[in-house]
This record gives sequence, C-alpha cells and structure tokens, in this order.
Amino acid sequence: MPDADLPLKLVKLRWLWLAGLALSLAGLASAGIALPYPPLMLATAAAVVANLLWQSAPAHRLARLDMQLAWDALFLTELFFFTGGSANPLVSLYLLLIALSALTQPPRTTRALALACVLAYGVLFVWHRPLPPVPGGTDMLIALHLAGMWLTFAASAWVIGGPLARLALTL
Repeated sequence: MPDADLPLKLVKLRWLWLAGLALSLAGLASAGIALPYPPLMLATAAAVVANLLWQSAPAHRLARLDMQLAWDALFLTELFFFTGGSANPLVSLYLLLIALSALTQPPRTTRALALACVLAYGVLFVWHRPLPPVPGGTDMLIALHLAGMWLTFAASAWVIGGPLARLALTL
C-alpha cells in the first residue's frame, strides 16, 4: 500500500501540472493560436478549486486516490474535448494516470480507470471541438503536433523517472 504522504504528493504534482497548463495556455494565446480559451480557463479554474479541496480535505477523504485519479481523467477529457479530441498529442497523459494507479491502487481500480480512459479516448474520436485553422497552415499544425508529442514524452519521462520512481521505492 502507498505511504501516507502520497495523497499530498499527488496534490503537489497536480499543482505543477496546473501551472504548466496555465503557462501553456498563455503561451499559445500570445502566439495567436485560436483556441476556445473561456471553457479551457473555466476547466482549469475548476481543477484549481478541486485541488484546493483535496489539499484541505480531511485525511480520510484525501486518501481516496482513486477519486483523485478519476477526477484527473475527467479533467483531461474535458481539455482534450476543447483542443482537437483524439488528435491532441497530449492524450498519452492518460497513461500517466494509469501508471500512477497501477502503483498505488488495487488491480480492479486500475482496470476501471484504464477502461474509463480508453472509453474517453474513443469518444474523443467522434465527439470533440475541432481545432480552428492555425496561422502558418499545415506546416505549423504539424510542428505544433510534434511539439505536443515531445512535451507529452518529456512530462511522462519526468513523472515516471521522478515521482513514480520514488513512489516505487516506498512500496
């Protein structure tokens, strides 16, 4: 079973994730990339409020990592809905949630989260808000997609090589 500090570690990791998201949205906006910023900011604000609630929750509620991971999957799905659906190169972030669940939760819980993520990803193929054309045309779109793939890889490598590796040592 995970150590007692794990729920708060997840909250701290989520703060980093939310800060990175806010910086990314600001960078995309300043680069003139047309995205539906109001719903993205609203979703991010909801995630901030949820993380504040997790952070201040009594220990027995905070310890519900399954609920935190389910919330994270829902939040990712909402972000992906507004940013191209299954074509978003960041959809691989679902795998980080599943990996974290595999390290901290019973197999049944991890399978349920994995199934939810697979279903969400599948739904995003048909139900999403398409991205508007980007300045610079197809070449710019491909460059942004590749940059997103690199960002996902870098974030995954950092989380797996850092927080998840440290967590594995405590198990």
